[in-house]
Amino acid sequence: MKEVIGQYPEVVKRVKKYLNKLNLSGHQKSNLEFSLEKLKKYVELKKKEINNLQFINNFNDLNENKVYSYFYKKLVDKKYLTQESLELYLKLAFEELEYPSSRFRFSEKAKSKNIKKIFYNFYKVESSKPHGEQEKYVKILGEYFEGYSTDALKTNFSKIY
Repeated sequence: MKEVIGQYPEVVKRVKKYLNKLNLSGHQKSNLEFSLEKLKKYVELKKKEINNLQFINNFNDLNENKVYSYFYKKLVDKKYLTQESLELYLKLAFEELEYPSSRFRFSEKAKSKNIKKIFYNFYKVESSKPHGEQEKYVKILGEYFEGYSTDALKTNFSKIY
């Protein structure tokens, strides 16, 4: 997401240049420019959202923005977790590598199967399934969230599909 947002100014220049080449009425041109302004405001808001959280990823070698974007999209956008809880979780689990004094809680609408799949995909797809580190990835769910146990997850983490 950050890569796309970073390219936004160049995209706007190209779109405006293209619009000038088209034979559009003043009204059509005005509507398109208004839409571009709305998009610009949305992009600025997303930029603030992404840059708002400052943490150092000491957990693995993924870029912090990639970690944040993945979990934001999978947990916050789907209303499984609040943004505030996500930020606290990332600070503890990825930067400080410490377990919470009290576990985080997913919303009522979060189904256990979906949550397990999100964390398994983080391990398998996003992190490229690092050899010998499955338990480490199981713990970022099993030790941080209510209703999940590392011991139980270890035995069926890859059987989620």
